[in-house]
Amino acid sequence: MVRVFGLILVPIWIIWALGRLIIKRLPIKFSKASITIMTLTLGLFLSIIISQFYAPPSPFFISSAITVLSGIVMTVIISTVINSERDLWKACIALAIGGVVASLMVITEFAAPELIPDFLHQQTIHLSESVVRARGFFRDPNYGAMLLIVIFCITFYITLATRALRWRFFMYGAVTLQAAAVVLTFSRASYITLSLVILLILWRERHGNRFWKANITIGMIVIVFVALGGILMEAVLSRAGTVFDFIRFLKGDPTGARQPDLSLWYRLYVALGGIQMAVDHFPFGVGWENFIFYISEYAAVPPHAPHNTYIAVAAELGLLGLFVLAFLASILWKSTSRICKITHGTFNLLANGIKYGLLTILFEGLFLTVLNEALVWALIGLIMALNQVAFNTFQEKARSIIKK
Repeated sequence: MVRVFGLILVPIWIIWALGRLIIKRLPIKFSKASITIMTLTLGLFLSIIISQFYAPPSPFFISSAITVLSGIVMTVIISTVINSERDLWKACIALAIGGVVASLMVITEFAAPELIPDFLHQQTIHLSESVVRARGFFRDPNYGAMLLIVIFCITFYITLATRALRWRFFMYGAVTLQAAAVVLTFSRASYITLSLVILLILWRERHGNRFWKANITIGMIVIVFVALGGILMEAVLSRAGTVFDFIRFLKGDPTGARQPDLSLWYRLYVALGGIQMAVDHFPFGVGWENFIFYISEYAAVPPHAPHNTYIAVAAELGLLGLFVLAFLASILWKSTSRICKITHGTFNLLANGIKYGLLTILFEGLFLTVLNEALVWALIGLIMALNQVAFNTFQEKARSIIKK
């Protein structure tokens, strides 16, 4: 479903970009950071194409490559059409509203387990007879939780930036809904990620007036969680508690670790098998989207998705793909962190929200394969837009100084 949204968005972005460029006749001048990010994303796509020359083609190759290419196109267009802080603010508000809609669908599915799945022709995922694992319109609860946390980070900082009291309370509600929806996906990796992000935000905002706004926001989230009831909290703790049982069994009898949590057992051995696959096929890899067809040779598991972006890229694209991905992640983080340090006011708050959204993706990459998600590429586009807005502001200041 997310891939479909990504493919639908591309022509919409193109039409909007052409309209903006024709009407305003804006000169297309990219900052150094934006050019580097564009080059690396194209390098990643090129490594995907090259992998088909030395590896058997995967049945999923064409659809996956088109999804990645559409994401790259989206990043370039977003960075082209967002030319001011106001445009960036509107884009972030649109994401926050989208996050509210998605959260409501997740909450609705939890409250009425058959309603959303029947509407979207999905199968209901049950943890028990009374508790459903909600995913809304996302194809998988884990990916849905990850994307909601990305939007949560942006919405959180929009809340801190909002001055009007009534709109701030609206944003408080939006942040709370998004956090509640993450909990209802019952994704253990996302529980860790959300906790990490909240702790880092509180540490980041420990000085000044924004600290109290941040604490009020977190306080409202906690109140809602308590109000959700004991049954939900029991399900959450039970879901997270299997991790400790799994580790206990793993220390004594690795085979017996399947008993408390088969999913974790599969993921552990898939990760170990993926590392061995990357080593055996170094430096070229097994080819894009071929991981699932090779993993049974390296681990006693059925054909299984990698559930780790970095291991997947190392195994499928080899040294070239892993180098490009590492360099891309480094540039994205460094450029966003630099903007957070040198800017102030609303623009700084938006930059911080996007920065923690990026941190969410980088961390969740340890548990999921994220390169086929449309919102991941949209966030990269927003990071390029951050650099573009800062670059345009610098250009305007330079021109005003020259005129004086």
